[in-house]
Amino acid sequence: MKNLKITIYAVVAFLLFFSNTVKAQNQMFWIHVDHVKPSMEATYEKVAKEFADACKTYNVPDFNFNVWRHDNGSYYYSSPLKSFADMDKDILKSMRDKMGAEKFKAMFDRFDKCYDSHQNFMATYVSDLSYMPEGKSAEGDYNKYYYMYVSPGNSEAVANKLKEIKELWAKKGSKLPYFIMHSGFGAEEEFYLAVIRAKDAQSQATASAENNKLLGDEWGKKWDELYPLLSHYKSESSYYKADLSYPEKK
Repeated sequence: MKNLKITIYAVVAFLLFFSNTVKAQNQMFWIHVDHVKPSMEATYEKVAKEFADACKTYNVPDFNFNVWRHDNGSYYYSSPLKSFADMDKDILKSMRDKMGAEKFKAMFDRFDKCYDSHQNFMATYVSDLSYMPEGKSAEGDYNKYYYMYVSPGNSEAVANKLKEIKELWAKKGSKLPYFIMHSGFGAEEEFYLAVIRAKDAQSQATASAENNKLLGDEWGKKWDELYPLLSHYKSESSYYKADLSYPEKK
C-alpha cells in the first residue's frame, strides 16, 4: 500500500477486482491486491479498518473502494476510474494533511509488515458479455469467480463465445445473473472473469445447480466449445469486507 498515487486504487476481478453496484455501461476499475501472510491477517485487518475509518473521518473526496477477502488469504481492493488521468491524482493528500504526515506514514508502514508482495492492475466491466436481466447482479456478500485465461490470439474468439453463452442464458430465461470483467494494463496475463454473486457459498452452489439443469445439454456444448480456447482456467471465492471498505456514498 506504499505507492499511494497508484496502488491504493482498488479487482478482478476481475475481479479483480469491483464495486458493489455494477454499472450498466462498461466501467474501468483499478485493482489492488495484498497477499497477506497467514500469521499477519488479524493485524492486517486491524490496520485496514483503521485506514477505512480514516477515509470516512476525513471524508476523502473523489475516492471510494470495496474490499473482498479471497479464500487464498489475499485482499482485493476495487476502485472505479473515470479515466487514466485519475492515476495522476494524489487522492489521499487531504487525509495526509489532516492526519499529519508522521501518523499517516506509520499507518502504512504497519500495512507493509503484513505481506511480502502486492500487485496492481486494471480490469473493465464489460456490459455486452455480462448477463444481468434486471440490470444488476444478485445481492450478497459472497462472490464466486471463474477466471478464463487466454492467449492474445484467442481473445476475440473467447469474447464471441461468451456472447453466445449470454444469449443461451437469455433464451432459457435464466435467473442466475453474472458479470464479466476483462483484464487490462498491469495484469500478468490476459483473462476474462465471470463473477456470480450470492448470499453465501451454499446459495451460490444451489443456484448454479438449478441453472445447469435449466440450460441442459446446450450449456455443456457451449462449454466444450469455450474450454479449448483457454490457456488455463481457475476458480476462487471471496467474501465482502464491509468494515474495511469505503464505499461510494448513495
